[in-house]
Amino acid sequence: MPKRTASSMSEAIILREGEMDDPTDTLNSCHVPTTTTRRSLVTFSAPWSCTASVVKSSSSSKDSPIVKIQKLGSDPIRSVSGRNFDLSTSSEWMEYVEGSESRINSEGGAGAYDTMRCDLVRNRHSSSVTEVERKLWGTKFHLNRLRNSYCSLLKIVRYGKTNASDDGTKNDIHDSIVVGEQALEKALEESRLIIDALLEEAELSDTMLGLAQVQDPNNSEDLLTQLIKVSVLWTPPPRFYGSNKETRFDDTIIVRGHATSSGKPFPAHRRPDHIIATVALPRVDEEQKESTFDDIPNRDRFPHMKVAAWCRLRKPLESADTYKPPGVGEVLMVHPAKDDQNGVGQMEVLEGLTSNFFVIYKDGTIRTAQNGVLHGYARHIVLKCAETCGLTVDLDNPVILQDAAHGLWAEAFITSSSRLIYPIQRILIPTEAASHITALELDKDELDPEIQGKLMNFTEYWNVESVDNEKLKWSSPRWQALFDEMLRYGGYS
Repeated sequence: MPKRTASSMSEAIILREGEMDDPTDTLNSCHVPTTTTRRSLVTFSAPWSCTASVVKSSSSSKDSPIVKIQKLGSDPIRSVSGRNFDLSTSSEWMEYVEGSESRINSEGGAGAYDTMRCDLVRNRHSSSVTEVERKLWGTKFHLNRLRNSYCSLLKIVRYGKTNASDDGTKNDIHDSIVVGEQALEKALEESRLIIDALLEEAELSDTMLGLAQVQDPNNSEDLLTQLIKVSVLWTPPPRFYGSNKETRFDDTIIVRGHATSSGKPFPAHRRPDHIIATVALPRVDEEQKESTFDDIPNRDRFPHMKVAAWCRLRKPLESADTYKPPGVGEVLMVHPAKDDQNGVGQMEVLEGLTSNFFVIYKDGTIRTAQNGVLHGYARHIVLKCAETCGLTVDLDNPVILQDAAHGLWAEAFITSSSRLIYPIQRILIPTEAASHITALELDKDELDPEIQGKLMNFTEYWNVESVDNEKLKWSSPRWQALFDEMLRYGGYS
């Protein structure tokens, strides 16, 4: 990939507003060029986030769209209807949009969105502080999925269905019925401009400059990466929501962007740590009332779509009092397997709340749900790289939770665009659900004392350390080989 510098010019005029109290404040700044005077270097890294939108061209720039950039600053908390939102995270930013624009009752909430990963990479031995290589993962993939998600959302609004298959590949309702091609192309172009403007702002920020100051005596790797999460949101205009199915209402697409970074650079080839995952099984409440799968939030209505409403709907599953206490990295969603006669026995693992889920079986096959889930970009890369790592892809058979207890699993991991791969150390299930499923005993003595108490309501179901590695066909974990291949796929040598 070509190297970029922080002074590179974008195709649009960028209007930088600095830190403001309200993301919806009227513009009060003059136009500034994209070449910005370099500030003095900082000696620490700090979280960074900003938003972007395209505003109408002014008389002085008729041929150039203007991208409005707004830094969220050190206090990104905003309130709507008595509730606070941390706008430094893309999920709460979209919830804020949903609440501030009264879209909480709209199908899909604030609209359709997609999130992609960008790595700002700097060689620590580079003579230029400003020289940075931008690695943007799967732009075409993400924008195509965003387009499809948006069109599917409008079809649900208008017709109550998408006529799409579970994986979103077959669709009998043509996109042009709900939105014009010209509007889609304009939204795609604005999305590209917003992405580029957000990344240029990141390259000019103290977060990027902090890359040059990182000194880690325990790390000898030359390449340092600052990970930027970029989200693009497409929102239907309020006038679209109508009852006349034969008339296409205003098909203007409101395009907005959000970017965030932890401000903590890391070695480019550093492998991720193992995580703990829980399974969102029905549980028994304090009044001994047993819940069902219908009581658990799910994405059954829009499995192949990425819609902002899911950020709000999944909140009950992310609570420390339900399925995600401190120390838990992801919550896995399951449903009764189709061939299960009792409706309580065999459970198919679908996906995580924000990730895809994979299992490598001891026979050398790798499985992930094919239907009823969102097909992520990292999932796409894993399936491409699996054969290179000596694995056989099996999309015909589901991932059955009970296969873990039967000793068939060798490894399990999750994938997402921003995280690539996270291997799973342990899978826990709610203790009150253990009566439905054969479970192992949770050895709490091995857990971090700080999280022992929070996990008292869970029972260990699977532990990678219990796997008999001597019977495997490979000598080192396959997730590590897949992770290394994913880096190569992304342009790292």
